[in-house]
Amino acid sequence: MERLLGKSPLRLVLKRTELFKGCWQETLECGHEVTSFQEFAWDSESRLIPFEPAAKRRRCQKCKPLIEFVKTPAEIAAAQARAELIHKRKLQFGSLFEKLCFDNGELRPGLSGNEFSETSVPSPKKPVQSVKPPAKKEEIA
Repeated sequence: MERLLGKSPLRLVLKRTELFKGCWQETLECGHEVTSFQEFAWDSESRLIPFEPAAKRRRCQKCKPLIEFVKTPAEIAAAQARAELIHKRKLQFGSLFEKLCFDNGELRPGLSGNEFSETSVPSPKKPVQSVKPPAKKEEIA
């Protein structure tokens, strides 16, 4: 979900109080409270080393803006159709897409899709040039 909705904002930890062994209540700069727990690491002799939280900032889930709307299947289908049209126009016009179409894929006024074919749009490749044999010098008699 984080990839879809984005991360929560980081907030400074203003105060940290221990609720019980291994559990702290942290007050963030926004006024919300977050619970954090003790972390551990292993030393070279396989013993646990406990660490108290030392983070200066925490992500605040409550400050994260809520999703204001959920798209309906009709809106999703319309967005997919628009994306498909844009893709089709970009393939059709290539580098001329910005000049001939708006950002949503619709043609600019005065243009219709029929007057542009694959032959009228210049190819991005350089045309093959023919090689002419050198002209013969006329002999002076």
